[in-house]
Amino acid sequence: MKRLAIVAALVGALAGCGAQEDPPPAPAAPVTSATAPTVTFFAEGDGTDSGSLTMITESGGTLQKDVGLPLRNGSTGEQGVTSHAFRSGATLYLSVQNSNGYGAVTCRIAVNGVEIDKVTSSGGYKIATCRGRVP
Repeated sequence: MKRLAIVAALVGALAGCGAQEDPPPAPAAPVTSATAPTVTFFAEGDGTDSGSLTMITESGGTLQKDVGLPLRNGSTGEQGVTSHAFRSGATLYLSVQNSNGYGAVTCRIAVNGVEIDKVTSSGGYKIATCRGRVP
């Protein structure tokens, strides 16, 4: 009986010794509109009212769509499309191709209200391409 008590005491003592595991790392804070940068994509036409848009989405996918120019937010009617879901360091890409044989198209990307790229392309069926990174 005495031997069993000693073994139990040793096991208990040894359980408190040794390396302790570090707690698991805290998960990354979710991106919310309060913490994420505001990214706004603009596509505009001068002498043309339609274009084909290609852009990188928040998840890194590609979206292609024929749009009216200027590009407007479907819910508010404001010019441009805004996202709060891009993470810091994410690649930003927007191109707009003139759908007509005349006029000019312009793409713009702004982060937190600061324009980071703007390109205009003149002529029928020409493409303007903007790129950048979320700071």
